[in-house]
Amino acid sequence: MNWAAQPEEERDAVPPRSINDLPDPNVLTPQDIEAGVWLTANVWAGSAETTVEATLPGGERITFERTQQGEGEALRSGAEWADPFAAIRQLAVARIAYESQSGNERAQGVELFRGNRFGPAPPRPQGSIAHRSMHLWRAQLPALPQGAHRITVTSTDRNGHTYTDTITVEVHEERPPRYWRHELWE
Repeated sequence: MNWAAQPEEERDAVPPRSINDLPDPNVLTPQDIEAGVWLTANVWAGSAETTVEATLPGGERITFERTQQGEGEALRSGAEWADPFAAIRQLAVARIAYESQSGNERAQGVELFRGNRFGPAPPRPQGSIAHRSMHLWRAQLPALPQGAHRITVTSTDRNGHTYTDTITVEVHEERPPRYWRHELWE
């Protein structure tokens, strides 16, 4: 975002990082969880009276807090207050064009099924990346054992209507390789 905010004639033509340099947000390590992982829920048309909670696989329930209380506080903006899934969706459209200065050749452009490569092309920053939201709730994810975990998130509006969705996260001792592994199919 800092790169995109700079005047085009003053910034480097290639951003320092792109979405292709980032790991899968649904694959976690114990170290990630220990450092702090937020579960987020984007509750469209949610209000101050909306409640959000998650039920973990063992039945434990955790309560979410609204990121923008709407009580006169200053606007909270940036990665800490963003909807990570909305940002990923918005940025995924441009993946073919993305380059970065990371030095990782496989993070330039996009790599799809079977390692097919497309791009890179000159990047153009998207002007509207979800870096804040008035209808975003979050909760700290507690420690989970290794394996796949289905988490059920339920929101309840001021009229008592409930809405439920699920998210699946995987916990691994270390992150698996991000890119297509040709050697497994030869």
